[in-house]
Amino acid sequence: MKLNHPKILLLITVVAMFIGFSQSAAAGVEVKFVEPDKFRDIDLSGFSKKRSIEHVQKDLTKLFQELAKDYVGEKENLSIEVTNIDLAGYIDYMRGDGNRDIRIVRNTDIYKLYFRFESKNEAGATTKQGEKKIREFLTHRPSRLIKNSHGSTVNYFEDDIKKWFKEEFAAN
Repeated sequence: MKLNHPKILLLITVVAMFIGFSQSAAAGVEVKFVEPDKFRDIDLSGFSKKRSIEHVQKDLTKLFQELAKDYVGEKENLSIEVTNIDLAGYIDYMRGDGNRDIRIVRNTDIYKLYFRFESKNEAGATTKQGEKKIREFLTHRPSRLIKNSHGSTVNYFEDDIKKWFKEEFAAN
């Protein structure tokens, strides 16, 4: 059986459109940082301010997208605008071998995440909006969670964001 070029092109176009639609439907969560240079504490050890912001935003976006799967429908869009972050601990400068900057984290440290949110349905109408301020001590986090972060800079926010999703979106 011989396929001519127009049929192959049509098939490729249909498949590409299907893939594009399924990816955009699954990516219903967008996370933006509002004036991140003014955030309380977003610095990571060994990174410039710009790279710290990029790294934390990537990790936080991934966390919101993973947790949203159970609460935000495929045809809904959720916009998160982060207005402040204060990572747990503090940077101790010129510490240890090689005088490197390191983040010191103790289980009595406070972390903060402030954000605005807006959820829209497929027609573009706002279904929910508001603000959330997370401010917690690390004392209620198991030490294994902090140690097993797998490179994430925001893993200790997970339980609080999951709780927020349940409170805001579980009834939908």
